[in-house]
Amino acid sequence: MYYHVWFVTKHRRATLEGKAEKLVKDIFAECIKRHG
Repeated sequence: MYYHVWFVTKHRRATLEGKAEKLVKDIFAECIKRHG
């Protein structure tokens, strides 16, 4: 049970980090397009 909770938490954190990273990349790409 403990392992399952740890695994879910780890997966959720990785997903959040992935989303944040994608968001940063998207914003960065948008800045480059605008200020080229």
